[in-house]
Amino acid sequence: SGRIRMQNSLTTSIVSIKPIGIINTLDNLLSGLEGKLRMAEKLETNEASYTSHASAGYRHYVTLLLTIAMMFAMLDRHLMAVLTEPIRKDLGLSDTQLGLLTGIAFAVFYTGCGIPLAKLADRYHRGYLMAGCLAFWSILTVMTGLAASFVQMLVFRMGVAVGEAGCQPMSHSLLADYVPEKRRGLAFAWLAAGLSLGGLSAYLIGGALASVFGWRMTIILIGLAGLPFAVLLAFTL
Repeated sequence: SGRIRMQNSLTTSIVSIKPIGIINTLDNLLSGLEGKLRMAEKLETNEASYTSHASAGYRHYVTLLLTIAMMFAMLDRHLMAVLTEPIRKDLGLSDTQLGLLTGIAFAVFYTGCGIPLAKLADRYHRGYLMAGCLAFWSILTVMTGLAASFVQMLVFRMGVAVGEAGCQPMSHSLLADYVPEKRRGLAFAWLAAGLSLGGLSAYLIGGALASVFGWRMTIILIGLAGLPFAVLLAFTL
């Protein structure tokens, strides 16, 4: 009889535990489903908030503008590498001076100014700031083509680095404003493509222009090309 009582109590316990376990499992499943539904609703709400003030066509336009801006940045940055030899011969520069122009001086100012400019982008109109950065580095690129000494060219290249330092953080911030979260992967891929195309253009366009007009006029022409685009950014972003 004792054994029978023990078996009956174990059976009762198991029977009482099974419904509790099933209920807990169902509750967890329902909670997970509810969380996913809330996330989907949030994404739809976010997308609606983006599309409410920016059409799909304008989002594509913004992505294209920012991609071209990235192209200009890389074009101006890599141009010095293409024109190293004619610049060395004309100004009588040493390897150390060329290294400063194309490496350390640019990298230090580019890195040091990126974070402060990104903070400005969080507080002020990003379209105007982006246009200002592009106009600034374009003007300094033109002045690089007019430099008569190593010191002048070094100062102008530092200025180019300051302007270009704001390009990436402002581009990313603008894309986050206009492009819904689930479509940003493609938009950022376009920015990355702009960087690669800019580097490629420096070697193709820069080399072709330098063979016809010389290194100074090549730098000046490419710098001037960025100014009308900066105006377009200022008035349409």
